[in-house]
Amino acid sequence: MLTAAIMMMSLFMSSPGEDLTFDFGKKSGDDWRVIVDGVMGGLSTGEKTLNKNSMIFSGSISLENNGGFSSLRAPMGTYDLSPYKTLEVRYRATGGVFTLMMETNRQFYFPYYALMLESTGEEWKTVKVNMSEVIEVKMGKPTGDNMTQKEMAEVIRIGFMKLDKKVGPFEIEVDYIKFQ
Repeated sequence: MLTAAIMMMSLFMSSPGEDLTFDFGKKSGDDWRVIVDGVMGGLSTGEKTLNKNSMIFSGSISLENNGGFSSLRAPMGTYDLSPYKTLEVRYRATGGVFTLMMETNRQFYFPYYALMLESTGEEWKTVKVNMSEVIEVKMGKPTGDNMTQKEMAEVIRIGFMKLDKKVGPFEIEVDYIKFQ
């Protein structure tokens, strides 16, 4: 099982000096999984759909029963992002704000690093930022700090979260995530 996960991750990883790209039009994304607030009693939903050119994450947010989040995450691994200067994502989304997250710790209450992605309607949008602009977030709230080189080297998982407390349906379709 671990060997299969490592082999799947290597499909996404680039050689030193190259871009690191999660291209859902070329690589399947089969190993990404949905995690919802049901792990803590919540009632939100989430579903992953793969198609020829993208990965779609959709569902519905509920605040009932202490709920309020749904996420889609890559497998745990080692994602050393320190060699990269920029982060680019091509997506379209409805239903509120999404978070492209980079975790450095397995515990949910530790800070993670995020790029906020606004709804776009039916229009595709490409967002490109400097890695130094990625913000630190703790329990859903920005801390005022930004991601450092040390934290970039310690990323263990990348994913998307819907946690803006906007009740109702959501959908984000992602073409690719690229670190350059």
